[in-house]
Amino acid sequence: IPEPGDASMMGFGGHAQCVVGYDDKKYGGSFLIMNSWGPEWGNNGFAWVRYPDFVTYVREAYGLEPMAKPNTPLSCEIGLVTVKYDGKKTAAAGYIPLKSMADNRFESVSSIPPGTRFKIEVKNSTECYTYVFSKETDGTSYTLFPYPNPDAPTKTKYSPFCGIAGYRLFPKDKSMTPDSVGTKETMVVIVSKQPLDWYSLNATISRQPQTDYAVRVNNAIRANAVTGVRYESTAIGTIKFQSPATDKQVVACVVDISKQK
Repeated sequence: IPEPGDASMMGFGGHAQCVVGYDDKKYGGSFLIMNSWGPEWGNNGFAWVRYPDFVTYVREAYGLEPMAKPNTPLSCEIGLVTVKYDGKKTAAAGYIPLKSMADNRFESVSSIPPGTRFKIEVKNSTECYTYVFSKETDGTSYTLFPYPNPDAPTKTKYSPFCGIAGYRLFPKDKSMTPDSVGTKETMVVIVSKQPLDWYSLNATISRQPQTDYAVRVNNAIRANAVTGVRYESTAIGTIKFQSPATDKQVVACVVDISKQK
């Protein structure tokens, strides 16, 4: 609230602060200002300034808007990392080696024992979102990651976001394990430049459960799927792909895991 005589701004200097909110009803309409002087200033570092005072005392104001992102290649290395529990902590215990079959399909080099636990490893060179789906015993699909909330199946507390570049081993506080039914587990890892409606995508993949799972996955993402992707398996058994720069958003890797009886 300005003091009497402040309107002349005699001897005033300048100071930059940040507008972080507004309320058309508070004090007749005000901006919420964040200062840089720590929590001792104002109300825990924040203050409200009425619109008329803002107009009077602000000399310059700047707005930030995100720049349009250029089309960039999408490249990732994906691995299935087995884990063992050491008390409450998990420790990596090596990869489940995968080999390339055809197109975006991979399968495990050998069968894995019952109860094998693993996490998904992603090494990405550009920011992306990662989702994992798996085939149910009745042919439908379910979301492996991000874990749906049991009480609200369209929501999750887990983030599929992988930062601008780096390494991620997820889920952080859980692990995955094949079920005990049959001799093969089919899952798909989907990487996207933009967030996806994973609940709707899973529902689409679940349609026509009698048909091939990989075909359903590829059909579900076809409108946004990147074409011309180079897929390969590495010497350590991980999946590696490189896409051309394009406005298309999504790449899928389908993995068949053989299970020991």
